[in-house]
Amino acid sequence: MPGIGIGIGLNRLRLVGGSIDSPTNLTASFDIPSISGQVSWVDNSGGTAQYEIYSSYNGNPYVFLGTTLAGATSYIDTTCKQNASVVYRIRAKKGGTRSEYATTSAINTPLCFKTDQSTLTAVVINALNIAAGKTVTVNWGDGTNNNYTGTNTNIVKNYSTTGQFNISMSGDLNNISVFQHYNQSKSYGSISNWIFYPSGSYTIYNNALTGNISQYDLSRVGSGYLLYNNTELTGDLTNNNIKNTCVNFRLYGTKIYGKAPNLLSGSSTLVTYQLQSCYLSGTNITNFGTPLTNLDLSGQKVLFPTSEVDKFFKAAADWYQVNTPTANCTFNLSGANMGIPTGGASNVDIVRLIGYYTAAGFAATIICRTS
Repeated sequence: MPGIGIGIGLNRLRLVGGSIDSPTNLTASFDIPSISGQVSWVDNSGGTAQYEIYSSYNGNPYVFLGTTLAGATSYIDTTCKQNASVVYRIRAKKGGTRSEYATTSAINTPLCFKTDQSTLTAVVINALNIAAGKTVTVNWGDGTNNNYTGTNTNIVKNYSTTGQFNISMSGDLNNISVFQHYNQSKSYGSISNWIFYPSGSYTIYNNALTGNISQYDLSRVGSGYLLYNNTELTGDLTNNNIKNTCVNFRLYGTKIYGKAPNLLSGSSTLVTYQLQSCYLSGTNITNFGTPLTNLDLSGQKVLFPTSEVDKFFKAAADWYQVNTPTANCTFNLSGANMGIPTGGASNVDIVRLIGYYTAAGFAATIICRTS
């Protein structure tokens, strides 16, 4: 089975309830072509027991994945996190009786995507910057790979034969400071389960990557997160938060929905916050950035009602009342689906917001519907 990070767990035979043996010879690996975790074991129940599957990544609590059919000896985990240390545990189940858990060794998973080389086209990783002394390996899926250290721009891969190829990155992934992959129409595959390195900057756009990004932990993202013009990316960001050290946060031209995520706290670094042309129906933003120059929630594809527009401007005015802005900023909530603020241009909180900028020697430009 192709993949990396094979681990063999402890074999346990103790009986619980006196009737079910635990599975033995438990192994786990990550399969790059299917972008999934793969678990296998020996069934010691004579085909009569089902198996409950759990996983944990990076030391987080175990999450229940599912229950197999009776007599199963393998499980495919399509939710397996990438760029993570993943551990599986399973136990036999027969009626109300369950065996002791068997647990795998940890496997370290890569970051994966694919390229469609039906027509040969150069694949470009626009930037890959790695901390000193660290190495990232890019496996191109055609039997070749390259190791990268330091600062790298415009890494070009030319395939010699047509086909579909699986690209993966492994090694010191949490030591990547910059990853840029854009204007790559041949790149595809789901990135739903990517785990972001905590101090890095991502720029990914204008490609065919897909996925539900509801489970992304945006509070891990470092200085930049630019993921846009990917119309097949979806997910509810209502319960997410953005790291307050982020400089540029742009996620537009996607099918994300819910409410615009808040910053963990007020920011002295945030310059751009752009969630334009998505499917947002409201905002959770109560923290802003003193150097902010552009906050754009315009052009939502669903109704973003007046109550949410009013809530946004009140939150902005309240925050800048006690946090002095340090740059001119444009606040854009325009678009046919956007509500008209109560009072239009004379909305009390819009007037307050402009006044706080003026008092600080800067300008707040407000773009929104007034009729």
